[in-house]
Amino acid sequence: MAVTEDERGAATSRAAGAWGWAFVVLLLLSAGMASVPGGSDSDSTVRSFYTAHAGVIVAAQVTSLLASGTFVLFALTLRGHGRRASRGRVEAAGLAVAAASVLTVVPPLWLTVVADTASDDAVHRLAVASDLVDVVLFLAIGAFGAALVTAAHATWFKVLAAVVAVLSVARAVTSLLGSDLLELAAPLAFVALVVVVSTLVLMGRTPVARR
Repeated sequence: MAVTEDERGAATSRAAGAWGWAFVVLLLLSAGMASVPGGSDSDSTVRSFYTAHAGVIVAAQVTSLLASGTFVLFALTLRGHGRRASRGRVEAAGLAVAAASVLTVVPPLWLTVVADTASDDAVHRLAVASDLVDVVLFLAIGAFGAALVTAAHATWFKVLAAVVAVLSVARAVTSLLGSDLLELAAPLAFVALVVVVSTLVLMGRTPVARR
């Protein structure tokens, strides 16, 4: 029996659910390994932390890179359903999230290499860079949430995606202002969004509007 385009799309969409859950597991594992100091911490604190925990930090960043890879597959397979234009926006925003996530591992990995030999100024600049790439990441997550708003068909899911988009952009702005007000709320909201999407597509109830 020939497989229809809709059936192929459904199978692809369900694969997105598996990749989404894999991303969540890897992301939480990476986050649980180490919480690195940032630009607001003293240079001596940053230096001593990276020198003392280099192995754990490297492991956390490698796990984060694996999570980024699974998010790429999540974003690409999620397009199995949905209108062509909205699928393109979701895909592009998802790839932007993955790219920004890759950027976030650069300053920590660099610091693990040079923390014990670099000047205080270099250590401080890398710690600040670590904060700034987080800003880029949450702006990308905000764009991903906005893309899901335009692609979704259920009102409740549009609201959920919109809340994640607003929290993520607010997190980026408050971070630039030196506040950690949404340090936990924004990433947890993003994780919840991916969990909801992944679970729904595994159940064959994709929240993305069909063609």
